[in-house]
Amino acid sequence: MSVKLDCTNFLVWQAIIVSFVECQDLDDFLFGTIACSNKVLDDGSPNPKDKEWYILDRKLSSWLVNTLSLVVASLVVSPVKRKTSFELWTMIQNYCAINNKCHIQVLKKKIHSKRKGSMSMTKYLAKLKELVDTFPMVGTSMHEDDLMFGVLSGFDAEYLPMTAVM
Repeated sequence: MSVKLDCTNFLVWQAIIVSFVECQDLDDFLFGTIACSNKVLDDGSPNPKDKEWYILDRKLSSWLVNTLSLVVASLVVSPVKRKTSFELWTMIQNYCAINNKCHIQVLKKKIHSKRKGSMSMTKYLAKLKELVDTFPMVGTSMHEDDLMFGVLSGFDAEYLPMTAVM
């Protein structure tokens, strides 16, 4: 897979992963709806389904890790304890959810601190639009009031009368 998860592309990565995993009929492993079976049967003999489950889950886990950037992989993969694909999936989602919240705050701060300065109005608004257009990539949109505040707070003194009216 050519898309490696680095948490700036989580939603795209997630869509690709889920689609692939569903096509392979492994979604029960990923979403934790199929648990590991007992290692031994009631008669004390090894459970053949346990080995089958383990092999499929390890294949899925290995494939998932292969789709992660080195930064993300180093945060969710442990050399000490092997995780099931469900545990790995949950850790990735939790890490990226936290990262997305931070990313959203950084984007808002960039918009609120952007100044028009000597830029033309067209260029200033284009720069802001560029930032606003990144919100869907982190799974949200910018509230209209936040955007209006960001745009108006970046104006110079020459636009002060206009901002007072708005």
